Amino acid sequence: MLNRIKNILIATALCACLTQPALAAFDSTISYININDKVYEDVELMVGDGAIILVPFKQLANLFEIQYTANRVDKVINFTTFDGQNGTITETGVYIDNHNLQKRRPIFLRQGIMDNVMNEAYITAETAEKIFGVKLTTDYSTLTVNAKIDRTVSILKTSQNQIADDKGPKAYPNVVMPKKAGKITLNRIGIHNNMINDNLSTTGLNYRSHNDTVYGNTSVKITGDLFSGKYRIENNLYHYENNSFMYGGLSAAYMNSYTTKKTGEKYWYELGRVTGVRDVDAQLGTNIFGVQVWNYDYQKKSADKLSGYVKPTSLVRVTVNDNEPVTLNTYAGYYTLKDMILPKNVQTVKVEEVNEDGTVEVVKQERYQLYGNRPFAEEQRGSAFAGVWGYQNRLFRDGSNIYRGNNKKVTAGVDYQYGIKDNVTFESKLTGDKIYEKNNSKVFYTIPTNDTLLVTGTQKNVNYLEGATSLNSIEYINKKDPNFKARGTFGGSIAHDIRDEATKPGYIVKGSTEYTKNLDKYSWKC
Repeated sequence: MLNRIKNILIATALCACLTQPALAAFDSTISYININDKVYEDVELMVGDGAIILVPFKQLANLFEIQYTANRVDKVINFTTFDGQNGTITETGVYIDNHNLQKRRPIFLRQGIMDNVMNEAYITAETAEKIFGVKLTTDYSTLTVNAKIDRTVSILKTSQNQIADDKGPKAYPNVVMPKKAGKITLNRIGIHNNMINDNLSTTGLNYRSHNDTVYGNTSVKITGDLFSGKYRIENNLYHYENNSFMYGGLSAAYMNSYTTKKTGEKYWYELGRVTGVRDVDAQLGTNIFGVQVWNYDYQKKSADKLSGYVKPTSLVRVTVNDNEPVTLNTYAGYYTLKDMILPKNVQTVKVEEVNEDGTVEVVKQERYQLYGNRPFAEEQRGSAFAGVWGYQNRLFRDGSNIYRGNNKKVTAGVDYQYGIKDNVTFESKLTGDKIYEKNNSKVFYTIPTNDTLLVTGTQKNVNYLEGATSLNSIEYINKKDPNFKARGTFGGSIAHDIRDEATKPGYIVKGSTEYTKNLDKYSWKC
């Protein structure tokens, strides 16, 4: 039974990490557009089976002077047609006055072959004609586009006047950037070793004893990128006098996110050794191998760590807390907020790409809580986890280690958070476990009140218990002085002890207040 569950977990993790989406029926290629047989401009087209060519909206909009704004986060482009009608491009269609112009869904390309093609939307040539007011013909045999336009546009003029402000922010397109990382990378290897020498001598009447013991541990941690996610692998070696290199076990995790096609909702997940749920009352799912899913970014980057890429010729405009926007330099399209002076309390950040022609696209929008990692007012968020308990975060461990005395359990739980106000949060956790493999060893693993059950008090032997627990809390943070916190906790559990086959209820009711103060400014020297 143990080997079967172990094989299922390993197979699931490998499939989730190594399986890639099937290639779409379309692929991009670089070609050109012929405008009135006078101007030839490079464009990146989308070519599909069945002699289908889709044309790029933003590239053509820049050529034919069609105004648009783009929200890169939500994949929405708002535009005004050549004759003044308002339209929208989304993942579901191209709309003018709520009328869908094409049956085929637009294709959004995050990064093209050409450096200046980023987050492009591809539409049919027939739809493009209605938006741009031009006559477009595509030739599948030569993979080219021909355009006929009656009105005057700047691209057809023989000269263009461009004014550059040498003292203002600039885009430096010719900076040589490092080669883009592959789908699998090795980013960091960390090695940690500790050795302990215990030397004990005892002298008494007519006797003397000496005990000299050497033991230690060596851990190797490897992190990197795997496809669009990140991975972490940890190995341990234990060092004893009778066994210098005893294998301490393998621990691994894979972290990524995905977006649903129908609703556009984004989820984050972990496979392997999961993070679990932690707060001042409990730690849930912190000692399991399995899967955990969040409907919010549980590893959200702070504002000063935001970075990314735009087109090499574009600038980046950053607006913090609705203050005056700040325009940043870009280097081969790369930007970072690391060197930007940010206010003490950052609530909102909007990053916009300012294209060479002056059009603006929303690249990124972030909100930050003033009161730490908690939901905003009226926001609902949460996570769920499931896996196996009893291996203490290590697989394939050698020796007669303490974890081999553990019973093995299937455990699962959910964590729900609701923002009553920005500074008042309700949280409800529900978890349960079931023993699926019993170990007759008398060696057991004892931990404080966490992971599951309330019934056995502050110290418990969870090795023999199975059941379910509900734990709820309300936490308040003072707006005027966030150093002051108040928290109320209440919950209940049902626990079954396999030693005496007894089932017992348990409960917890607790209230606490906390006040912290940084005394650095009151320090003095003697």
